[in-house]
Amino acid sequence: MVVFEKINNLGLLRGVEAYVFEGEQGKRDSIIVVAQLSPEFTARLVDRWRELEEAAVNIPKTLPEALRLAADLAEQKMQLENQLAIAAPKVEFADRVGEASGILIGNFAKVVGIGPNKLFAWMRDHKILIASGSRRNVPMQEYMDRGYFTVKETAVNTNHGIQISFTTKITGRGQQWLTRKLLDNGMLKVTVEAA
Repeated sequence: MVVFEKINNLGLLRGVEAYVFEGEQGKRDSIIVVAQLSPEFTARLVDRWRELEEAAVNIPKTLPEALRLAADLAEQKMQLENQLAIAAPKVEFADRVGEASGILIGNFAKVVGIGPNKLFAWMRDHKILIASGSRRNVPMQEYMDRGYFTVKETAVNTNHGIQISFTTKITGRGQQWLTRKLLDNGMLKVTVEAA
């Protein structure tokens, strides 16, 4: 309790007692006051308490339980290490591709085993590339903004005057994205190689 002076309605100086909430005890007391005044707060507090109790780690109480837990954890660790060792070359390749500056879409098509014409047609049908006009086979802006493609514009002298030529490259990030999209749409099949 703290006593401080306050001027009342009549202009007289009066002593007023107030409870100060401070520290852990103050925090506890203020939660109790709010809980008494608000059933919704109390319900949320109880729900959170239950969540924390359910999430508490079950510590083995006997030696056999502890040994079983240790054996299970060791087996899980070995399985994860094996999976990591198997995936390491693929992860390294994906990292290298993700950092690559880009390749022509036709070259990408050959790498993944699809004919370039078939891939271009599929990408136009799926609104990834512009389907007609002077910007045919240029990626839609949305995919450029995501960093999947780069486009180089070149001025070319022709019999009809200067025309702009567009060269589209698919970035490493785009290669990863497009490969997933082609797999999801059944254009590519996953093959498993025997070790």
